[in-house]
Amino acid sequence: MSLLDQERDEQRFGRKRALLDSRFIILLSVSLAFAVVALFQLKGSESSPPISQVLVPERFVDLSKPSGGSRDPRSDDDSEKPALRVAVAPVLSPEESIQMYEGLVEYLAGALGRRPVFLQRKSYAETNDLVRYGLCDLALVCTYSLVRGEQEFGMEVLAVPVVDGVTEYHSLIVVSEANPADSLTELRGQRFASADIISTSGWLYPAMWLKERGINADEFFSEHLIVGSHDRSIRAVASGYADAAAVHSLVYEQVVNGSPEISGKTRIIQKSPPYGMPPVVVSPDIDPALRDESSSTLLSMHQNSTGKGVLKEIGIDRFVAPEAAIYDDIRKAVKAWESR
Repeated sequence: MSLLDQERDEQRFGRKRALLDSRFIILLSVSLAFAVVALFQLKGSESSPPISQVLVPERFVDLSKPSGGSRDPRSDDDSEKPALRVAVAPVLSPEESIQMYEGLVEYLAGALGRRPVFLQRKSYAETNDLVRYGLCDLALVCTYSLVRGEQEFGMEVLAVPVVDGVTEYHSLIVVSEANPADSLTELRGQRFASADIISTSGWLYPAMWLKERGINADEFFSEHLIVGSHDRSIRAVASGYADAAAVHSLVYEQVVNGSPEISGKTRIIQKSPPYGMPPVVVSPDIDPALRDESSSTLLSMHQNSTGKGVLKEIGIDRFVAPEAAIYDDIRKAVKAWESR
């Protein structure tokens, strides 16, 4: 075979190989496309939950649907009722929030003739967005979140919980039992945990306390850990993941009472002035009738045995109408912190 013939054969072979390679790529692409379509069809089938629930199951819980065999069958068809969508900011971790507030959401929905839906997001700001964009009807939010919501879209307070006879709580600075620090100023260079960046008890209080003493909180700690909830902050300190944390006083009491070993691994070194209790809020655009009915239900639930039992489970005496100035101190602190 001549050199010319050999070169022609090699060219023909190269063209055939390129053609086969291109056909393989096309077949592979088509196969992948069919696989993706099949996957989305499976996700959307009646036998599977919606894609949003698969990706973020902690964000939406329809409490009207029986879970296994633990819930009594419903005599009426809740699917025909309008939903009462209640969002709870992650003051507690998702699993703890559902366990704690499930009864409250079910009670409110039942009293209003609606289907209970429990909504969660991973941050306080995302929970505010549910209220802002009309994606929930009621929400339990932090007080810093309330001030942000008031400023940004007119969030309104519907009711305030009373706990142990008062409508106040505190921020606690907590350290591990082995930590020698006795105040915030002794925590320089340590790892500090907060539930959220817009948490009054988790960040606003320690940040403002340091600011008032001429200390830049953003540079004071070696690391500022945003862990997602107050119970996680407490456990971060107890486990040694964080050196210190600022936490909601009621959550600390709840965690310590439920897990005595936490008490032996942590201690409180500082306590804030009292703040108005985290409220139940609504959008300014809520249907007025639903707003009035929800308010009436919350404010009167301690007057019947069922409602009183639900309140006892979550450690609340009753709900009361908000006083005009209850959150003024937090409003001033937020203004001072955010205008720095």
